[in-house]
Formats: sequence, C-alpha cells, structure tokens
Amino acid sequence: METCVSTDRLQRILSVGVALTAERDFSRLLDTILSEAMSITGCDAGTLYLLEDGKLHFKIMRNHTLGVFPGSGNAPAELPSFDLCESNVASYVVIHRRMENIADVYDLEKFDFTGPRHYDTLTGYRTKSMLVIPLINNRDEIVGVLQLINALDSDGRIIAFSPDYEDVFRSISSLAAVAITNMRYNEENRLLFQSLIEVLAAAIDERSSYNANHTRNVAELTKGFIDFLNRQHSDGNTHIHFTAEMSQQIVTAAWLHDVGKIITPLEIMDKSTRLGEKAPIINLRFETILALERVRFLEKITTETEYEKIVSEINEARELCAKANSGAPASDDELALIRSYGLRACPKPGGEALRWLEPDEIESLVILSGTLTSAERRIMEEHVEITSRLLEKIRFSNEYRYVPDYAADHHEKLNGRGYPSGKADKELPAGTRILSVVDVFEALTARDRPYKKAIPYEKAFDILDEMADKGELDAELVGLLRKWKRETGDEEKTFCRSHDCSLDGASDKRAGLR
Repeated sequence: METCVSTDRLQRILSVGVALTAERDFSRLLDTILSEAMSITGCDAGTLYLLEDGKLHFKIMRNHTLGVFPGSGNAPAELPSFDLCESNVASYVVIHRRMENIADVYDLEKFDFTGPRHYDTLTGYRTKSMLVIPLINNRDEIVGVLQLINALDSDGRIIAFSPDYEDVFRSISSLAAVAITNMRYNEENRLLFQSLIEVLAAAIDERSSYNANHTRNVAELTKGFIDFLNRQHSDGNTHIHFTAEMSQQIVTAAWLHDVGKIITPLEIMDKSTRLGEKAPIINLRFETILALERVRFLEKITTETEYEKIVSEINEARELCAKANSGAPASDDELALIRSYGLRACPKPGGEALRWLEPDEIESLVILSGTLTSAERRIMEEHVEITSRLLEKIRFSNEYRYVPDYAADHHEKLNGRGYPSGKADKELPAGTRILSVVDVFEALTARDRPYKKAIPYEKAFDILDEMADKGELDAELVGLLRKWKRETGDEEKTFCRSHDCSLDGASDKRAGLR
C-alpha cells in the first residue's frame, strides 16, 4: 500500500485546482471534482452530495467495476435526498465537520451501512474502504460531501485509503467547495440579472395594453429560433450557429430591445387610430357645426336647399374622416377632399368662424400608412436611441458585452436605411439580424393588438420576403424562420374582431410595427 503522495499526484492536485477554476458548467464541475478525486486516490467508485436546505442531495456517482455513472453527463440522478443524522456517515461528516477514513464498512458498527450492503446484495458489488470528506468553502460553510469508495492497489485489490490522502483532500475539498460556491453565486447572480431584466421588460409592456406580450414573445421566439439554427447547423443545412454564451447574449438583448419605450409617451405608443384623442373633438365639432347650420336655416340666413346641401356635405365629411381614421385606403380624390375641409368653416355668432378640420387633424387623416404622423413616428423611433443610452448605464460583464449593440440596433437595415444610425450590412452582426427579423415577425403576427388583425404566417412571410428583397432584412434568416415555423406548425388560426368605421375605429394596417 502506498504511504505517500507522489510528485506526480501533487502536480495532479495543482492541475485539479486549475481545472475547477476554469470550469463554467455546473454539471461538468461536479463530474470533474469526483472523477479527479477518484483518479488521485486510485479508487473504484465515488459519490458526490450537495447540502441544500438542510438535506444531502445525491448529485453524481461513478462506479468503474459496475460501469454505472448516474448523474454524470445526461444520465439521470435518481437517488433520493436524506436528512442529516448521526448514523449516516455522509451526514456525520457534515454534523461534526471532519473527515472519516474507514478501512472496511462491514467491520464498523459506528455507522448504519444498510444502504451500501443492500446495494452490494443487489449488484454483487463489495463496498469496503471508504473516505468521506466534507466540502468546506472559504466562508467556513459546508456545501457538500465527497464519498470515495474502494481504494485499489497496483494489482486492482481493494485496500484502505492511505492516511496521507487525508491532508491532500483537505486541500482538494476546499478547492472543490470554493469552486461550487463560486459557481452557485455566479448562477444566482445570473438568475437575479435575468429576473430583473424580465421585470423591467414586463413593466414596459404593461404600460401599453397593445404591447402587453411583445417583449416576452420576441425573447421566446429568439430563443427557439436560435436553437433551431443550431440544429440546422449540426445537420449541415446552414453555416449560422451560436455558442451558449452568444445565444444568451442575443436572448438577453431580445428582453431589452424595447427598454427605451419606458420613455415613449403613451398617447403615441398606444395610438391605435390616426386621429387618436382628436377623434372625439372632431365629432363634437361636427355636431356643433350641424347645430349652427340649423340655427342659420331657422333664422333664414340659408335656404332649405342650402341647408340640406351643407348637412349632406358634413355627413359625407364625417364618414370620410371615419374611414381615414380607421386606416382604410383612401384615393387621391378622397385625400384632396379631406385637405379641403381645412378651408371650410361655419360662421359663429359674433363674426367668428368654426373650421371643419384643423391643420394637425388633416395631417393625421392623410397619413398613407400606419397611425402616426411623421413627427409622432420620429418620437416613436427615438425609443432605440433611448434604449442605447439606458443600456450604457449598465455595467455588462464580458459575457454580455454585445447585448447593448444588439438591442439598440434592431431597427437598422442591411441597406443602411434603418435607424437610428443608418448602419448597414457588415456593421450588423448575426445577433442584430436575428432580432430584426423576429421583431418584425412578432409585430405582424401578434394576436393581442386591438388596433390590427393578426396576419397569417404565410402572409407575414410574404411581407418579410419583400423586406428582404429591398435589402432591409437578412434573406437567409427569413427563409430559415419560415422553415422553422412550418416545421413546428404552431400557428393558431385566430384573428382579431372586425373593425367598424366610426372615428374611433381601429386600423388593421401593417403599420403597427412599433
């Protein structure tokens, strides 16, 4: 039996410390801790437990003789957790914060080894020597237990664990405990960061009933699309693929892409018709004009023919304004007629005149696409600049370093005609391109927008194809998104209700891409 730790093994211990520090995946970290500990001691089997909520939870096991590795890689870890008690050796080392080195578990009455003996009976295995080590971190907290089983000599015979290993594993266990603690802290910080982002996104969406699920939908679509792209890459169907870190950055950017809307005025963000809050004012004005014209007729200022003609024209104006307000297409003649209403006025007592329409109302009614005037659209578009300024205030770690750019550039276009900076083609990485495509797709197909119908998927993809043909969106990504949606077949055949033609009627135009 070896009685000392060789230089090679000391070097191995140093290497283990480096490996534990470098590992970023929690499952692989636990696997590394156990497998390296078994390798250093030359033992046949081992188990790793983590202490959580006052219980020891089985995480990973290795047994070379039986060829079983539950909890390792994708193998399920199905052993139950258990409460701390003096009779259980793993619990004992936690309670008393000291290592236990057992030459033969069958010869020791101090602990209850019913479990190992039952396991041996079922499998034909012989559990004999055992080294059980509490994992204590640099804050003097126990985070778990490492249980090594059946040390082997050079001929493969079971021997006791050398006492020399006890000093070695005081160092190894400390390194392992610190690595586990640090990774837990990192994960907790990541989850905290992610939850704060989701809360912020929810707060932004909740400002507007018309935008209630947009951010979450974009984030979920982005995650699903990236997973699809990675599968397609594995199958050799596309060169586009992403690492786990890059995927996380793009999805995080999706959560934050509209953060600037927290500043956007609600009367613009929620403007579901072209007139918005002006519609009731115009309705009231037309009613007032009708009343004034009735008075003029009764006072014989106008003839019955003149009165009937003006009433007909006012009703025609109301209907045309309602049609334009709803977003329905208007002919050139109709647009010209609307503009002429700014020149029409009804005399008021005292010599004043009441204009049918004010200049700002006419500007709203002759909008060719959407519900926003050019001035309102500029305010709406400012949300990406505000997004950029807000995200500059956040100190993103290196693993999230591209998030601000992806989020702030999602309205840029490959042909350089997007906003806010007019970036083009090579200035727009894959992360930005994905967000651009997904954002437009979600806006077109959203079923929770009272001011427009949900566009069926195929029609939405026709629009995306048109945008790609104009050089606005990445054509390959549009094609792959179409392929993904066709494969998943998850389109719901539901549409928003039809809209009336009142001044408050809602637009069903695709202009609601804001």
